[in-house]
Amino acid sequence: MNYKSFLVLIVSLSLAISSSTRTIIIENPPILSPDSDFLIAKVTGYTSSISETDNDPFTTASNKPVRLGIVACPRKIAFGTKVEIDNLVYVCEDRTSRRLDGIFDIWFPDRQSAMNFGSQIKSVKIVKNYD
Repeated sequence: MNYKSFLVLIVSLSLAISSSTRTIIIENPPILSPDSDFLIAKVTGYTSSISETDNDPFTTASNKPVRLGIVACPRKIAFGTKVEIDNLVYVCEDRTSRRLDGIFDIWFPDRQSAMNFGSQIKSVKIVKNYD
């Protein structure tokens, strides 16, 4: 099964599970329309290592300190936007490098946790009116 067939299968499963929401396929760069509820995206894990970040690895691109619950998002998604991945809500407070724009990168406190998470294709929900 090739990559595009795999994404179509995921989209079909998502639509079968929740017919009241809309699903779109995400590729580099991400395609986001105002009426979208879900994206299919590559999701990875990262840590505060200089090899994975810039020269200030404990400060996000939005000038906030790293912490559990943050995610580096594609540039088309505004800082402060909340996204749900695997039933957990994250806040977009960081950015991936330009060469990786289009993926979501979840911050982990240690390298082993990030490595265990790995690189996965996931459904990402843009959360609206989250308290």
